[in-house]
Amino acid sequence: MADMELPEYIPREELERRWHRVRRFMDCDALVILQNVDQYYLTGTMQTGVLWFPREGEPLLAIRKSYERARKESAIRNLVPLKTYSELPALVPNPGETLGFELDVLPVATYQQVSKHFSTSKIVDGSSALRNARAVKTPYEIECIRRAAEQLDTMFLDVPSRLREGLPEFELAARIEYVLLCRLHRRRVQNVFARSALATDAGHLRIHHRTEHLD
Repeated sequence: MADMELPEYIPREELERRWHRVRRFMDCDALVILQNVDQYYLTGTMQTGVLWFPREGEPLLAIRKSYERARKESAIRNLVPLKTYSELPALVPNPGETLGFELDVLPVATYQQVSKHFSTSKIVDGSSALRNARAVKTPYEIECIRRAAEQLDTMFLDVPSRLREGLPEFELAARIEYVLLCRLHRRRVQNVFARSALATDAGHLRIHHRTEHLD
């Protein structure tokens, strides 16, 4: 079977496919998504923010940071900056009679900070809609998993030839990272690259990773 073409960011068609699946399992008027993995699943960007996800229509993603990166990464159309949670009632004036929160993973403090701004809505647990939708993978997700497995396969095949007695762990870790990066698409490596800064302290080697955008 020929490889599926995978764009740099999650395409709009894939997001809409996921939205349809989540909505099939929703038993509330809208979901308020705060956990970063669930936000990424529904928007294609992983940010600090609030996603209002209605049963029908376009979702709204309010970003605390980084708004510019979210605009680049996400195909969602309603994307706005958010300074404080107190702005949410103005951004979502009609949130719905029942709102689902991710009560299985959401910290209590975060839940309390956000839910108080939706005081006119009844809060319910919306976790199951996301879990059930994510449990069955789309063809796009299966292809992503297959390619990730191929990268790991290349790395594990390389490791035995590099092992030797006395090999420092940081050298092996550097080799593993090198092999995995070489397997990535060149465009991805240029856009997001984990640059390492090395420093020694009292005879110990410290490796500091900093993710930065190069374009």
